[in-house]
Amino acid sequence: MGSSLRRCTIALLASIIVTIECVTTRNELLTIRGGKGAELNYPAQATEFADHYLDCYSMCASKPCCLVAIYDELELTCAMYDIVLNDEEVMVDNEGSMLIERQWDQAIVHHIWAVPIQGMKVLHGNVYVRNVDSMEECRELCEATPEVLSLEQRSDGRCNCQRRIHTALPKLFVNDPNFVYEYRVCGL
Repeated sequence: MGSSLRRCTIALLASIIVTIECVTTRNELLTIRGGKGAELNYPAQATEFADHYLDCYSMCASKPCCLVAIYDELELTCAMYDIVLNDEEVMVDNEGSMLIERQWDQAIVHHIWAVPIQGMKVLHGNVYVRNVDSMEECRELCEATPEVLSLEQRSDGRCNCQRRIHTALPKLFVNDPNFVYEYRVCGL
């Protein structure tokens, strides 16, 4: 592979970019979705100028905590985020935008558990549920499941490993005194 350049396989259909899957020199898979953006109530980790979506792709791939980047073709900007948008509820159609997603399990190594939030939970999105004896055991259980972004432990010991995170879906973040909620954030 080229020195600092990334090689990509680009799928074109009738001159419209549908999906692009790229492999960086570190063998990380990133997916680019043309015409997609996101409605987030969450600040970008960084926003930088980029001449082309492949520049944005390279910027995201080079930042350890970049999990999602949104390239704006009109403004020529690359907004990079340290959260996963694996939920169709936050993705929107947006002409002139490219949504670049890093494979979560490739970048998870830089994320740590944030301070627990008492009395909160995220509706829907459990990928794994099990009874455990402690919050530490719940974390270990959820860390072993690649798509997990957050966890909830109920007062009776039930551990919910979640594929959703409150920062991307604040409308689904609700009060529930029976739960302690914890999510992953970039530790760098």
